[in-house]
Amino acid sequence: MKNLTWKGDRFYLGLTGLPGSGKSTARSILEELGCKALDADALAHEVLNLPAIQKRLAELLGKDVIEQGKTNRGLIASRVFDNKEKLEALNGIVHPEVRKLARSRMESFPAGSIVVYDVPLLFETGLQEEMDATMVISSSFDVRLQRVQSRGWNQKELQSRENHHHPDKESLADFVIMNDGSLEDLRTRLQTALTSIEELRP
Repeated sequence: MKNLTWKGDRFYLGLTGLPGSGKSTARSILEELGCKALDADALAHEVLNLPAIQKRLAELLGKDVIEQGKTNRGLIASRVFDNKEKLEALNGIVHPEVRKLARSRMESFPAGSIVVYDVPLLFETGLQEEMDATMVISSSFDVRLQRVQSRGWNQKELQSRENHHHPDKESLADFVIMNDGSLEDLRTRLQTALTSIEELRP
């Protein structure tokens, strides 16, 4: 863990993890424990429906990705999933706008807040550099597979999605929270990490 400090009025905690790790559950618990939180996926959904962005998406992926003023995320995903060039182009359109929106929202939280930013590809997009600390929610492959099967995924789908992630997020994180046990175990570990951040308050 690096030497963590509060650099400004708020403490920004980047939260990430592989699919099925329980990252969203951890974010909800951190909110219950008093943190403010943002979800990068939710912000991306907002950005995808901005008219200026929709125009660029239609040029990149075809006009049919916009239906009755709404962006068809499923169709976009199917067209970029195995096309690295188009995926990179899509990210080049969406990620800068998400960053701007996230920064605006984060700075709107009250001074003194611990702000959790839930980003699936935190390290892969370099966003850890904008955080005061990073946290990875970690689970074994078998546990994660069991969880994502409720989403209709199989082992091949999970492995395919993991290929877009850094292979060892844990080695890059300030906090690694294991989540192979109960919700109460997860809450206890998150509370311990949060206490260590609270103790850094100037």
